[in-house]
Amino acid sequence: MATANNKKVLAGNKTANGAAARSTSSNGQHGNSATTANGSPGKANGGAGGSTATSTMNGVAAKSSVPPSNPIVLSLFLRMLRTALIDAPLAILFAALVATICTRHIYDNYLSKNLRSMEWTKQRKAAEITYYDRRCDPSDMSTRDVADLLIQPNHTRDDCVHHMMVHGASVYPDLLSAETAIQLRQFVLRRNAELTDKDAITVLENKQRWSFGIGANEDPSVAKALQEIATHPQLAPALEGIAGHDPAVIEMTAITSAYGAKAQFWHTDTVASMGNDLKHSRSFVTSYSLFITLQDTTAAMGATETCPGTQVCHEGGADRFCSDLGFQVSGKHGVWKRGYGILQNQHTYHRGPAHRDEHGDHRVLFILTFAPRPAARAESRMIGQGGSYSIRWDMWGFTLNDLGHATTRMAWPWAPLKALGLYRFPGSNWGWDLPAIVSMRIANEDVGYELDELDRFFDNGEPSWLPSLIRTKAADKVSEEGEWEDYLIACVDESRHFLEKVNIITLASFLGLAILLSLFQFASARRKGTKPKMFISSALRRLVLTHGLIALSGYLALRHIANTPWAEDIDRGRQFTSAVGPSSSFFKRQRRKSTSRPTLPRKNDAMFSIRYDGENYGSINRFIDYHPGNLRLDSLIGLFTGSEAGSIRTLPTSMQDHIVQTILGEMKREDRRILAQTGDGGWTVMTPSESYDLVTREVLKANDKRLRTIDAKILLMISKARYGVLRSTTMAQKFTVVQLEQLRKKLISLQGMGRSSPLSNQATSSKVTQFRTAIVAKLADGKPRPRPRRDRVGNISLSCICDPNRCSPMDIDFLPTVGDVVEAQYEGKFNEYYKAKVIRVNNPFKGGYDVEYFDGDIDRGLAPRYVRRYFPPHTREVFEAKVPDENEWELCAVTKIHDGEKYDVQFEDGKKGYSLPVTDIRRVVWEYEAGDDVFVEKKGGRIRVGVVTKELGDGTYDIRYDDGEEVYGVPQDLIHLLWDLDER
Repeated sequence: MATANNKKVLAGNKTANGAAARSTSSNGQHGNSATTANGSPGKANGGAGGSTATSTMNGVAAKSSVPPSNPIVLSLFLRMLRTALIDAPLAILFAALVATICTRHIYDNYLSKNLRSMEWTKQRKAAEITYYDRRCDPSDMSTRDVADLLIQPNHTRDDCVHHMMVHGASVYPDLLSAETAIQLRQFVLRRNAELTDKDAITVLENKQRWSFGIGANEDPSVAKALQEIATHPQLAPALEGIAGHDPAVIEMTAITSAYGAKAQFWHTDTVASMGNDLKHSRSFVTSYSLFITLQDTTAAMGATETCPGTQVCHEGGADRFCSDLGFQVSGKHGVWKRGYGILQNQHTYHRGPAHRDEHGDHRVLFILTFAPRPAARAESRMIGQGGSYSIRWDMWGFTLNDLGHATTRMAWPWAPLKALGLYRFPGSNWGWDLPAIVSMRIANEDVGYELDELDRFFDNGEPSWLPSLIRTKAADKVSEEGEWEDYLIACVDESRHFLEKVNIITLASFLGLAILLSLFQFASARRKGTKPKMFISSALRRLVLTHGLIALSGYLALRHIANTPWAEDIDRGRQFTSAVGPSSSFFKRQRRKSTSRPTLPRKNDAMFSIRYDGENYGSINRFIDYHPGNLRLDSLIGLFTGSEAGSIRTLPTSMQDHIVQTILGEMKREDRRILAQTGDGGWTVMTPSESYDLVTREVLKANDKRLRTIDAKILLMISKARYGVLRSTTMAQKFTVVQLEQLRKKLISLQGMGRSSPLSNQATSSKVTQFRTAIVAKLADGKPRPRPRRDRVGNISLSCICDPNRCSPMDIDFLPTVGDVVEAQYEGKFNEYYKAKVIRVNNPFKGGYDVEYFDGDIDRGLAPRYVRRYFPPHTREVFEAKVPDENEWELCAVTKIHDGEKYDVQFEDGKKGYSLPVTDIRRVVWEYEAGDDVFVEKKGGRIRVGVVTKELGDGTYDIRYDDGEEVYGVPQDLIHLLWDLDER
């Protein structure tokens, strides 16, 4: 019995303890105080076990009064701590290493190719021509009255485009409200007071001037101003007509000038000699700057000066007359009103005048610059070189449409992402992103990325986010002649080497600690007789997971890039490469058929190019239409498209023919040629047959709007085939272009107007005779049209035959034939010209003359740029001659010319030579300076003596003749140096 009772007591205790334990656990989870499992301690066991159960339950209740620690929360905390202190740093270091590896891969496979494609070389300059070096004179100014620049309220989009094409500058009223202009001005003045050297942008005549790049959300007034500009009812449509749909923003800045600021010199904002669209519109985009004044600005405060009409002028000429004829936007005594803006082609000559008003306010301008946005595929154009493009780095990549949503699309973090070309809002367009712009500038050592700037960049500790150790090692790897590209890629390589070492050290340290901890865990578990939990296994799993995901992300990113159109275009040589490839164009084929010789354009010639039409090019597609010769041809065509002529197609064939023949006759009477651009970029005079067909088409287009529209679409399709994504394919060049050109011809023939038989062989009705009489009367009714004089020598310096740096207009007109006497540079390697005779013409268009010098030597295959017209020596002209009885060449001047081409000379040291043969003298290439006495070659062997007044830096010079006449831009090859023998 005792044993049985004891077993019952033990069983009761065990039951009570179990119930108490469960109760404690349950109550602890719900936050209640401890109670017995069944409501009272005594009922757990019945009699004898009551006290034991009670004491047990009281003990449990006492312990449960202190809240226990939660193992789940503690575990989470420890994991977060491990992630923050161990896993995250390891992952970040490895991600940085993967990023440098990916960057190097992208550079090797894409960026380096892109940089090579962006290089603007001499060969590309010669091959990608769309216009010519046009020298301007005062007659090129479109107006001298500021009122003509004002856009009127009734001006349509087309009116605004036409206005810009004519003047190169347009004044738009009320672009900003008064409130916005005042608030924006106050913000700019506050920023001026806070400017640091790092933020400040240097401008011309920088003293008393301040400038900086503006962020769209840097101040509420900026976003408000941008929205007003983007939604302006006249400006926004005009910008899209001028610069293409949704043009890109490539500058956003402010310039302030205070009393004492000096006048800037007359300038353009891009440099043609470096590279811009004026002469190479297939290689560079046209850009337009908008200057908005934020206060009423008087002339004395420095209202902007402009020189309308000079947007077509080659650099180095217009500044002469602009300084006399240019005018301020305010007028002499007026005011440039607050909120008004002037939109200027960046080729238009302008300047910031001096601030002369001691009591006047600071003149503050808000400036935006727009350009056609890049094509989605196979872009061949870059932004013009030589411009500063003052804009904050995170404002690149945006377009006109984005300005209307500045508070969202141009805010952080979307602004940096779009600037870097990583993300854009759905429905928005890409502008010119920062990587593309930096690449263009590095490739061509453009403004901000010259070699001197690289030294300054390194001395200032840039890039500042890189450790100085890496910057120093990268700089040590770059030679003294090293370029930006070398330095930046050296920084990437050094960063990768540094991160490789850091990753190895940190991973080794981490794994070593993990192994030690695992050994400790193993020993501790062995003593306790439990299963050990090895830290090393979980650590390796986490490393494989995190590092594997990072490596996979890098691989997928590179794979994604490789499959993008951008990478494909680079791989196939279509991104920023020359768009001018093999062509089967109408003009090129006709050139091969015709006997027309290459020539140089003149202002009074009508020019027809094959290189202007392009999608989203904006008004540049019409650039050649505004050439003076083209305008004159259009005016002649307009004489026969009015009510008197009626519908051309309804007229008898003889009348149609007579209209075309009359237009061509008038062009010839006025000494106006019709020029076609060849496939290699040069210009050739059209044959009579080609001219007839072209004028016929233009007459038909002038009479039929539908035909004009269809013809324009076909031209865009031809341009897309010739210069677009498929430009390198045989299908595009030899099939698509040919078929589309044939379609253009068929459109003309379907109109019922074409070449008829000669009029002399036709029966002429009285109606035809009357119509002819009306045509003659119409031509005679207007103002007298005197025969226009030819442009003075030096207006042009390029053709499809010669190197632009070596040829002159007289060289172009002179195509040597067998037997012609010329001057030639021996083997094309030296700067001396010897008298020679052409003995064979291999190919005058691609080069290759065989010449025999008068001493018997022969040069074979001499390129045309080394052969020029022979001009007989002139008294006092400087030559090099062989010193008698010596085999040395020395400078001398001709003192007397004998029959039989014998010359007396006086050497620089006073020695004299007599009756030297022509084989013993040679001309040399000079670089002249202001004050040099010279003479200039004229046709027919004539000369004009004068003095050099200015060196223009492009191989041409200004000269003042002895009779007082001044000429500008005379090519070097036409100038000969004279010595004053009386002073020697």
